[in-house]
Amino acid sequence: MEKRKRLTKIFDDWILAKAYKTISKEEERLKKVGLEVPDAIREKKEVADKAIVIEKSENVKKVEIGDKIAFLRWGPIEIDIDNDTFLLIKEQDIIAKI
Repeated sequence: MEKRKRLTKIFDDWILAKAYKTISKEEERLKKVGLEVPDAIREKKEVADKAIVIEKSENVKKVEIGDKIAFLRWGPIEIDIDNDTFLLIKEQDIIAKI
């Protein structure tokens, strides 16, 4: 039996989060009729991405587990745990709760 990887403790002001994407109403409409909008065509105006807080260090005060957050796109570190990708984000890179 394969042993599962997991984080046992998060230090300093780091947060473990799972990214999620939202789609526009226009993309949703196109999807319903079977059309996909390629990433290359989508507008890339945003400088932030969205995630849900999974775990946090005890030093993090601004957010709680389960909060949806917006964070600076170039801030997080991607890590793989059990074939799933998560983000390690510094508290200072959080822009807002959503």
